Amino acid sequence: TITPKILFLGNGVNRCFQENVSWNDMLSKLSDGKYTSGELSRMACPAPLKAIIATSDNVDKKLTQNKQDFFGTASDEQNVYLRKLFDMGFEDIITTNYSYELEMAALGVHSISENKLRKMSAHTTAIDRAEGKYMLHIYNSVMYGGKERRIWHIHGEARKPDSMILGHYYYGNLTAKIKNESDRLGDAYRREGYKCKSWMDLFILGDVYIIGTALDVSEIDLWWLINRKARENARRGKTVFYDIYSDATGERDVQNKLLDLLKADVRSYKVKGSDFLAQYDKAISDMKKRMK
Repeated sequence: TITPKILFLGNGVNRCFQENVSWNDMLSKLSDGKYTSGELSRMACPAPLKAIIATSDNVDKKLTQNKQDFFGTASDEQNVYLRKLFDMGFEDIITTNYSYELEMAALGVHSISENKLRKMSAHTTAIDRAEGKYMLHIYNSVMYGGKERRIWHIHGEARKPDSMILGHYYYGNLTAKIKNESDRLGDAYRREGYKCKSWMDLFILGDVYIIGTALDVSEIDLWWLINRKARENARRGKTVFYDIYSDATGERDVQNKLLDLLKADVRSYKVKGSDFLAQYDKAISDMKKRMK
C-alpha cells in the first residue's frame, strides 16, 4: 500500500502576509472591543478558554454574527507562496484554519463566495450526507494542476459557524467524536488495502508534515491523535513537525519533548529578525527531500 502524503497546515504561513490577523486580534474582535489583543495575549490561560472569556461564553452567537470576517482574503504574493505547497504534490491538506486561503490559492483568486464554497463541499463514502459539526468526513474539493486536491478544515470552516471549534467545550466534543470513530474502527487499519475515509485515517496512516502551527498543548484533539498514532499497530506513516520559532516565541521545548516521546520527528528553525518566510522556505525544502 502507498502511504498517503499529507500536509498539515496551521496559520503561520498566512501570518507572514499582511492581511492576516493573530488569534488574539480575532478574539478581541469577538469581544466587541471589551478586551484588546494585548490584554488577551497577557492572559495566562489556554486559547480555548480565552475564547469563553472574550465572548462572555457566547461563542456560538459571536461566530454567527461575525462569520464573514473569517473567510479571509488573499494577495497575489500569498497565493504564489501557497501554490508552492500544492506544487509539492499533496492531494490532501489538513488545516486548522477556518478561513479559505488555500482554496483561493488553488483557484488563483483574492476572495471567495459562500456559493462557490458550497459547490466545493464533498464527503467520503463513510457518511450519507454532510456532517453539520465535527467534520471528520467532509472536505473541500478543488482542482489544481489537473488533479483533485482535498482540503480538510478539521476545526470547522467559516461558512458554517456551527462547525467552528472555539472553546474547550467544542474541543472536548471533537476529541470524543474522534475517539468514538477510532473505537468503531477497531483494528480496521490492519486490513489489507484499507481506504482512508476521514482526515483522522489520513493523520494516523499517512506521512504527515506539520507546519505553520505552534501545536499548542491546549489542542487536545491533535495531541490525542498524535498519541493514538504512536500506539497504532498497523503500518503507519511518519509525523514530522517543523518548529519555526523566534526569540520572541522561543523553541517549543515541552511540545518537542512530547513529540519525541510520541515517535514524531521534530525539525527546528530559528528565525533571524522577523524573516519567518526564509525559515519556512528551508522547512519546505527539507519536506521536499523527505517526500522523495
